[in-house]
Amino acid sequence: HPDRARVERVVVEIGFQQRLGDRQIVGVERHRRVDQARVPAGVRSGSGRHGVRLTDPRRAAHSLLRGLCQLGLAWLVMVVVLRLDVRNPVQLFTTQFGFYLVVAGVFNLVEVTLSLRGLDYDDLFNNPFGSLTPGEFWGRRWNTWVSHLLHRYVFVPVGGRRHPLRGTLAAFTVSGAFHEVFFWFGTREFSGWMGSYFLLQGALVAATSHARFFRRLARRVPALAWVLTTVLMLSTGIMFVRGMD
Repeated sequence: HPDRARVERVVVEIGFQQRLGDRQIVGVERHRRVDQARVPAGVRSGSGRHGVRLTDPRRAAHSLLRGLCQLGLAWLVMVVVLRLDVRNPVQLFTTQFGFYLVVAGVFNLVEVTLSLRGLDYDDLFNNPFGSLTPGEFWGRRWNTWVSHLLHRYVFVPVGGRRHPLRGTLAAFTVSGAFHEVFFWFGTREFSGWMGSYFLLQGALVAATSHARFFRRLARRVPALAWVLTTVLMLSTGIMFVRGMD
């Protein structure tokens, strides 16, 4: 019968389109998993329909402008640093600020490509100079991508919440070893400053996280906690600067 044949053909076409749609969704999911394996922690696929990525030109433009401004300011800071004596304390502090501007500026330019590819991501730096504790500085504000990786692959397997001291020291030990190797490739010299610096930071994070006084200070007198944290980070950061020499 003609009507019956027409109905059967429509059913077959609907079934074919449904299978085709399922394959497209599976393909999108597979592509998403591959991207998640290639990009660092803190980067996710966009939340479009059926997992389709949504580009974010506005965020890309914002990251581009912020990155260029940070690199320009870093250039001005380095001009000032080069005019100062190496042993000048001002030079040691401004070098830390310049290093932050360079790294933040470069990764802001990387974030431009992520936004244009439709990838959502956590900001690499979340106002690190506004930290109230060393743990907040390293855990939630400074280089959040690497912080997520160290937390997932070092802190949790080694100690986690059951043994936070062991996990914290292990994470900072791995970070210190990486920085020692990284700067060794540039200078061909092993100074030990980087390893010592990150071990000291791990001890500071562990001590201030367990100190009831410091936790109360961050809640009740945040301004004073900010001053103490800033002094701690800048004064110990001199070791990091020495490691770059």
